[in-house]
Amino acid sequence: MGLRRLADLVAAGQLAPHISREGPWKEIGQVADDLMARRFPGKAVLILD
Repeated sequence: MGLRRLADLVAAGQLAPHISREGPWKEIGQVADDLMARRFPGKAVLILD
């Protein structure tokens, strides 16, 4: 499945990803470490500022 298809499913309300963490891009190292260590379920979103 391509990224466009996934975005379309989310927009249509047919797919609801579980986002556990949001944070600034500058914290990518810590977020990546936490994801790999499975310190939280779901997905992480990094915000570009």
